[in-house]
Amino acid sequence: MIERAIDERRVLLTEDKEFGRLVFASGGTASPVIFIRYPAGARGRLAVDVCAFVIANEAAIAQSFATLTPGRARISRLPV
Repeated sequence: MIERAIDERRVLLTEDKEFGRLVFASGGTASPVIFIRYPAGARGRLAVDVCAFVIANEAAIAQSFATLTPGRARISRLPV
């Protein structure tokens, strides 16, 4: 999955906390990762918010790990 995302220059979306730990433990990935933390009541805005976040932060999310919650985002550089 990670190799395909890198080859196709895609952003990885995940809700798996363990995936985030693996990304940092392995030294990162060359593909941006967005960790989504949206409660059930906010799911109606998820697709719109993810798209808006990616468009607004295109340069900043390259080779980064972002956490996206309703109304808030945090971008961390991946270890190299």
